[in-house]
Amino acid sequence: DETGDLSPPQRLTLDSRGVAISAPQLDHLNVLADALRGCVGGDRRVRLKVQGYSSTREFVDGYGGAMQNSDELNVKAANLRAEGVIRHLDAQEVNEDNGVDVLHDSWERYDDIHRPFLDYHEEFQGTDQELLNRVVLVEIQDAGRCAIDATGGDAR
Repeated sequence: DETGDLSPPQRLTLDSRGVAISAPQLDHLNVLADALRGCVGGDRRVRLKVQGYSSTREFVDGYGGAMQNSDELNVKAANLRAEGVIRHLDAQEVNEDNGVDVLHDSWERYDDIHRPFLDYHEEFQGTDQELLNRVVLVEIQDAGRCAIDATGGDAR
């Protein structure tokens, strides 16, 4: 579903809105790419960390039952989300060749995913907290020419 609808799907699959970047999200990434290009110059580079996350929701089979490899699929979903953002930024020339170092560590195990939010609790039944974890976080670790130094001044 490319409409940007973030309602929880009845059946989560890796080739649907579960990991696809929606049109509004692409717009935000394009704005970020435009801004970052202006922060590169001289000997100053930009450094980003891109990390994907997944909810704790179990994947379901065609019959509505929980899949035994849900943990593995959640790891794959988290990594695919990050890889999609990295590919899009690269297509916008936000990459190493153009002064931007993009760091990304793929998750290896389900237990290693340190989700930003709690998305399960008996009181959350029927709510959308899991959507808070179906995200990619882009952290600007070094803003290059746009950085402010430790004294609050221009770091150029």
